[in-house]
Amino acid sequence: MSNELFRTCPESGLQFHKPAERLMKAHAVVAVVILLLGGISALLVTLTRMPAIHLLPADRFYQLLTTHGVNMLIFWMISFEIAILYFCSSTLLRVRLATPKLAWVGFGLMLAGIIINNAAVATGTASVMMTSYVPMPANPNFYLGLILFAVGALIGCFIFLATLVIAKDEKTYEGSIPLVTFGALTACIIAVFTIASGAIVLVPTWLWSLGIVNHIDAAMYRVVWWALGHSSQQINVAAHVAVWYAIAA
Repeated sequence: MSNELFRTCPESGLQFHKPAERLMKAHAVVAVVILLLGGISALLVTLTRMPAIHLLPADRFYQLLTTHGVNMLIFWMISFEIAILYFCSSTLLRVRLATPKLAWVGFGLMLAGIIINNAAVATGTASVMMTSYVPMPANPNFYLGLILFAVGALIGCFIFLATLVIAKDEKTYEGSIPLVTFGALTACIIAVFTIASGAIVLVPTWLWSLGIVNHIDAAMYRVVWWALGHSSQQINVAAHVAVWYAIAA
């Protein structure tokens, strides 16, 4: 393993795999930009709900509410948590990241999904709020963006798991994995369940929006969608508790 591929942080003493570090920065920067977009849309929604201001008309209100919900519940959380997964595997275990090129493919899919989804909402044809409950139809690109993002995030999860295997094989740590990495592993397991739930409900809904599928059962949609909605928050809980512990330690 070439030392040229690693950098030691002068302040923390942590050893960074350079390709992994670039991926961490890319995911983190995109996540913060999404957080800014979600925060601005939340401010506009709040100003609209204030009777004295009532900033936006009804159609714009639901458009901004959709923007806020999807970006804050799904895109911001999961984008930042992929950065956390790479840090907790590659950096904390002092090992190379598995398949950085594939990781960039995953990042590209996530970024494309974010852009496609937000562009669909911006056209005013996908103001269905974050749950996008059927039978309210949205622009097909709204669902496509979510699906692409989910595929990219799933690639990131599998790369995290593969990096743990490499660390085990190369014996870069002794005994059990560190507690912080275990917390990230917990978040990864929840993420795989979350993304699978999203695929189960969103792929047929996308086909429905294209007119390929004739009917989506609204009650079943809500049940399966919340396996995505609630679980995405639990990814956030597991990952951030791990990060808090790392900071405290």
